[in-house]
This record gives sequence, structure tokens and C-alpha cells, in this order.
Amino acid sequence: MACNLSHCESCSGEGKSVVAIRFCSDCDECLCKKCVEYHKKCKATKSHHLMDLASIAKSKIPNVKKFCEVHEDVFLDFYCMQHDTVCCRKCIPCTHQSCKDVLPLEVASEHIKQSSVLDDTFNEWQNSGKTLDHLRKDRNDNIEQLEKSESAICEEVDNLKNNLIKQINTLDEKIKTDLSSYKKKYINQLRKDISEISEVYDNVKERGQELEFRKEHGSNNQLFLMLREQGKGVQNVVKRVQEMTISYKKAHLKFEKKADIDLTSMGSISEVKKVCDIQYSPVKLQQAQFSHKELRLYLPLRRK
Repeated sequence: MACNLSHCESCSGEGKSVVAIRFCSDCDECLCKKCVEYHKKCKATKSHHLMDLASIAKSKIPNVKKFCEVHEDVFLDFYCMQHDTVCCRKCIPCTHQSCKDVLPLEVASEHIKQSSVLDDTFNEWQNSGKTLDHLRKDRNDNIEQLEKSESAICEEVDNLKNNLIKQINTLDEKIKTDLSSYKKKYINQLRKDISEISEVYDNVKERGQELEFRKEHGSNNQLFLMLREQGKGVQNVVKRVQEMTISYKKAHLKFEKKADIDLTSMGSISEVKKVCDIQYSPVKLQQAQFSHKELRLYLPLRRK
């Protein structure tokens, strides 16, 4: 909208500052009370649409191209049916001199509000707006779904991680239980071996001390008799010691792990795309041809 909503544009052109009360959508100007009265009386403007400024403040007034693109200072006042285009009075002798039907714009637009193209165009805007609303909702719903998907996937990954940790803890507990059991078994066996060794050792040491004593302090007869007595016993001890050295095993525990556990990945995120559920069905526009058909209905009457 071109005017200042608070002042009359017509009066401002004369250097006056007068409060505006109405807006003329045809002139695209704000008018004061005096100019409104003149607008209603003047033959050229009495059919113009005047709007209350209070209602305009809440709405947006669209701009309409009024001047010719070729002759920028001249209004678009004519419509050429042959070329289906609007033009100014300077365009007619230049590009539309041989055209049969060049109508004043007020004639061409007289029944525009009852035309089917207005209904079709308006319906198309509504249809497009409705489709865009559905698309926007679909996009917002998709965002919400992605947020929920992230939470669900994170929860699923956490559950998988907890299950893996639980399994690892169970395996860890089993290995440590087995380790403790094997250690206990071998230690008990080793202690039993030590007890057996100690028993034989005490006997060997005692017999050796007895023999040494008789050697130092006994007679030859006593030493001879003792040797005869120990002869069979020493053979038994030698045999037993030999058996012990052969039968005893050194215990060693070793951890033999299975094939390496692959923890480089627990899974992956995949993208799933599908065609949007919202489809667009256009309204069939009759385009500018409406003017040829509809204008010809009343054009001959106006020419008479």
C-alpha cells in the first residue's frame, strides 16, 4: 500500500496535513473526510471502493501493476483480446494497430467478478494453500517422528549395551569361578605332596643321623648291624623318591580366550525414504481464454 495511513495523500500533495479516514483501493490512496465526499460525487471516482482504515490496519493491501512496462509513465488502460495482454494508449499504435478487439480496461473487466477464471484461480489458491498446509504438517510430523526414532534407537542401543555388559559379567564370573576352583584343586594337591615329601624327608633325615651317630660313636659291630638293618629300608626310600620325582607335576594356570570378540560395531543406522503421502491435484484453470468467450457474450451489445 503506497499511502501513509494517518494522513490524506491528496491533501499532502497540496502541502496540507489532514487526518485520513478512508482508503480507496482503486486509487490506492488514503483520503480525508472532505476528499471522501468529493470521491463519491465525482463521476470518475464515485464507483470506487472505499474502505475503513480501521479494517485496513489488520489486513494487507496487495499492490497491482498499473503502469506500462514499455511506457513507464502511462497507465494500463486497454486490453487486447488478440494478443491476450493489457497495454497503454501508447502501445496501441505501436503494437496493436491492426488488432480487431482492443477494449478499454473497464469494458474488459466489467464482468470479471462473475467469471469462471476468477473462481478457478481462487479455488487454485485455496487448493494450493490446503496442500501446502498438509505438506507443512507432514514435514512437522516427520520431524517429530525423527525425534522419536532417535530416542527409540538410543534406548535400543542402551538395552543392547546393557545386555552385552550383563553377558560379559556372567562370563567374567564363570571364568573367575573356574579359576578359583582350579587353583584350589592344585593347591590342595601340592599341599598333599608337600606333606608326603615332609614325611619321607623326616624319615630319611632320622636314618641318616642314626647312621652318622654309629659311625662316630658306635663300634664296628653296631655300625655293621645298622647298615644291614637300613639296607632294605634305604632301597625302599630310593624307590619312593624316584616315583615321587616322576609322578609329581608342576601346576600352571593359563587363560585361553576364545576368538576375539568383535566390538567394533553393534549395528548401523540406515535411512528409509518413501514418497510423501500428500499429493497435489491441480484445479483446471481456463487461463486467459475466459476473456475471449465471456467478453464476446456482451461485446456486440456494447458496440451497438
